Amino acid sequence: MKYRARFVCTLMAMLAGPAVADYPDTSIYQLTPRITDQDGREQNLDTFRGHPVVITMFYGTCPHVCPLLISTIQKTEQALAPQDRAKLRVLMVSIDSENDTPQVLREVAERHHVDDARWKLTRASPGDVRKIAAVLGIRYRKLPNGEFNHSTVLTLLDREGVIRARTSRIPGVDEALLRAIRDVDQAAPAAGSVRFQRAVPARPAQEITEDFELVGGIDVARKVVTKVVAQQRRQRSLVAQSRQ
Repeated sequence: MKYRARFVCTLMAMLAGPAVADYPDTSIYQLTPRITDQDGREQNLDTFRGHPVVITMFYGTCPHVCPLLISTIQKTEQALAPQDRAKLRVLMVSIDSENDTPQVLREVAERHHVDDARWKLTRASPGDVRKIAAVLGIRYRKLPNGEFNHSTVLTLLDREGVIRARTSRIPGVDEALLRAIRDVDQAAPAAGSVRFQRAVPARPAQEITEDFELVGGIDVARKVVTKVVAQQRRQRSLVAQSRQ
């Protein structure tokens, strides 16, 4: 309950900022953190708008789990038909703002032979990292030895940034995620009707398969986004009327 309360407060704070592009009420692209990719280019979270996106979080010096995370995404891509793979984009956001410079991110990208045309490995400020993690339902904490304990979650966004699926099945290819990628242009499922994998602290080389019926999480995020955006629109409307 405390985690949910913090999540709601964080999400409302993010949405309280300046007006952004016209997105669906449940799009995470309404949030405004700035991210910098492996080529040093600064951009918004909606950098891949118009494409389905697998988004996740990692850190560059992660010795075990993050390489598995990258490998899992690559295997998932390989399992797709060429036309589905071509339209998919991958956005990875580092939880280690202090050490993951663009140069480090470039080294990670080259070491794992990611497709630069479709992948972005990015960093953000510590505050924005916390915000993105809250939206994606990812928990992390820094350990005394400098490593991070973090949950491993892959989230699928549709072309407008609406969450369509999540999985924590690492390693291995999640067939439900594959189906969601193939069907991403179909109508979004009703709230509460999608099954997701439980996000738990990551453990090397251990497949996480327990799932559960979603009763909060994404549904809560969608409701909060919808409510706060509606409030912002009313406020902008009142300001516009006062200027007339």
